[in-house]
Amino acid sequence: MTIQVDAIVGGTEYDLTGSGITILEVADLGHAPLERHTERGPNQHGDTDTGFRLLPRVFSIVVMLRGEDADEVFSERARLIRIFKTSRVQLALRFTFEDGSQRQIDCVTVGGLDLRRDGKAGKTQKTAVMLRAANPLFYDPVSSGAVTINLGGGSGGFTIPTPVPTSVGSSTADASQALTYDGTWESNPVIRITGPITSPVITNETTGDVLDFTGTTISAGSYYDIDTRYGYKTVYSESGVNKISTLLDTSDLATFALQPDPDAADGINVISVTGTGTNADTRVDLTFFDWYVGI
Repeated sequence: MTIQVDAIVGGTEYDLTGSGITILEVADLGHAPLERHTERGPNQHGDTDTGFRLLPRVFSIVVMLRGEDADEVFSERARLIRIFKTSRVQLALRFTFEDGSQRQIDCVTVGGLDLRRDGKAGKTQKTAVMLRAANPLFYDPVSSGAVTINLGGGSGGFTIPTPVPTSVGSSTADASQALTYDGTWESNPVIRITGPITSPVITNETTGDVLDFTGTTISAGSYYDIDTRYGYKTVYSESGVNKISTLLDTSDLATFALQPDPDAADGINVISVTGTGTNADTRVDLTFFDWYVGI
């Protein structure tokens, strides 16, 4: 299998499989490292497994630098250092497979690049770089998912088919979408609720997680953005006002996610939305990346 590897630094892409550089080995890109948590009672034989956490991923890339002469090899050395030098800017590695699919991981340099030479002016040089990914997961950088649920009829603006709403009365909506998630690790979506709508409630029927805005009205032309990603967990209006207080305490902002198979059978997550005071402009958009535990 032919795999193209690119490093992306500050928006600039560097081909690591082009002329001058040959990747000999990339290690530790399989299942993300993890630790399992256990507890044990005073008279318990063995222990009780209480779950797990993924750990940061440390991996290496071994490359061969090539040139027509020592000067060209030295030029490739300089290019490699430029790409992987220690920086405040995080880099990304993107792997593109023969079928066009891509997987990307964000990381920083933590070692390697010693670039030792024995004093002989050769046409090749082998070296390695050590990288650390605080988030050990890979994601598809191109095919981010997008789903629209229309609560008042009308057509959606994304490629995934929209559901057929079930109307209750003239302005009460109850709609659902069966979404097939193809990743191998859960994905926390960014959700936009576009008004008009009163008391919107978004539920992942597959997991039972709920985002409940009962008692809140989002007027026509306004929207709320709910960011369920780790490190965010926020709710903002279109004008940038923090609306986290409108989310009921019984909501599951901390855990709301799309689940992969087998946590959701065949990766099918059923997302439902209810609310009142809707019209043809009312909609809920979910956007997300497909995340993978390894490649």
